[in-house]
Amino acid sequence: MRRFFFIALLMFSIMPQNAKAVESAWSSASEVQARILSGVETIGAQNEFDAALELRLSPGWHTYWRSPGEAGLAPRFNWEGSENLSEALVKYPLPSRIDEAGFVTFGYDGDIILPLKIKPEEPNKAMKINLGLDVMVCKEICIPEHLELELDIDAGQGKNSGHMAVIKRANSKVPMHMSGQGLEIGNITVTQDTIVATIESKRGFDQSEIFFEINEIALPGKVERQIDPADEKKAIYKIAIPQDVQEHQQFIGRSSLPFAGAAITITFSDGQNAVEGTLIIH
Repeated sequence: MRRFFFIALLMFSIMPQNAKAVESAWSSASEVQARILSGVETIGAQNEFDAALELRLSPGWHTYWRSPGEAGLAPRFNWEGSENLSEALVKYPLPSRIDEAGFVTFGYDGDIILPLKIKPEEPNKAMKINLGLDVMVCKEICIPEHLELELDIDAGQGKNSGHMAVIKRANSKVPMHMSGQGLEIGNITVTQDTIVATIESKRGFDQSEIFFEINEIALPGKVERQIDPADEKKAIYKIAIPQDVQEHQQFIGRSSLPFAGAAITITFSDGQNAVEGTLIIH
């Protein structure tokens, strides 16, 4: 019996211990809850680390992407009051198109995880993250919500926390840059009233989705698609730029090019993976 107890104790001592889950308390509003998940137990020597913002919406409610479309508001992040925080980069998974009383919007419902890339001012030093989060949530009505979140992370070795697997899955849903997983964004052409993009997709286009943005404005119009008759894995996508968007953006740049100075972003999904590319018009 003693020998069995000794072996069991020895096995327990050499088994890896569960990583500590480091997260803020839930902050709650009427139709949404939020918390911050840290990808590390402590702040180590690395210059940056992964984290995430987790949102839980009430059934039937939705919120918005970085470019909300014809209605709604994008989330707003205020990191003032944080300590040892140099930068917090928010990353967005692919949104869904939402029809709101005839308006086309882009957003999320249910449970949402937005990956974060956190950069400390000084590695190996404790960090306090303060986030003032403003989101618009909608069902039959729309409600602006404000949530306050706070998370303290001690200094230490920078070991991964128990949330890292969840954060990695969330990062895998963020579109890759330009190409990967059999997807590639080719040429992006912009005129005064049209954006055209060439796309290559090894999985074809049956389940594809595409989103066009000019700076912070997501274009809501109908997208035209023409598959290359010589190669069914290549297609051209075209969308019209609404007149009000043309007028709003026309004073951005100083050159004679349409939308000079603007960032044109294309986000494409084949139904399984997604890529994203941005063209800055000079």
